[in-house]
Amino acid sequence: MVLITTFLVNVLCALVPCPPQFPGPEISDNNLIDSQADTFRHLRGTNNDTDSDNLQPFEIEPRVGISNGKVEGYFMKTVGGRRILAFEGIPYAEAPIGSRRFRIRVRIAWGTKFLRAFSTCSES
Repeated sequence: MVLITTFLVNVLCALVPCPPQFPGPEISDNNLIDSQADTFRHLRGTNNDTDSDNLQPFEIEPRVGISNGKVEGYFMKTVGGRRILAFEGIPYAEAPIGSRRFRIRVRIAWGTKFLRAFSTCSES
């Protein structure tokens, strides 16, 4: 029964496209570490009028604080053309190699330096 229901839902989604409508990300000023937080104030709204013409030619990278330390991200455009703050490839634990293999994860804390969260691939 579950298999038939899944099949029918997939057929329906193939015939009737229904793109998901996700709300825009909310940006809170109290999470921004950088003293130049005014640079990001134009991203707070949900309208799509934030294009590259309205931005400074030399933008700072967005920096936020999380429980493990400080993270530095970058700006990117969505498929719809909205500019958002992106933080990719943030590790949640030490690599499970050597003595940590098949053990409980060990949380990463990178201290006072900024983790550059630019890539989803840990090797690049």
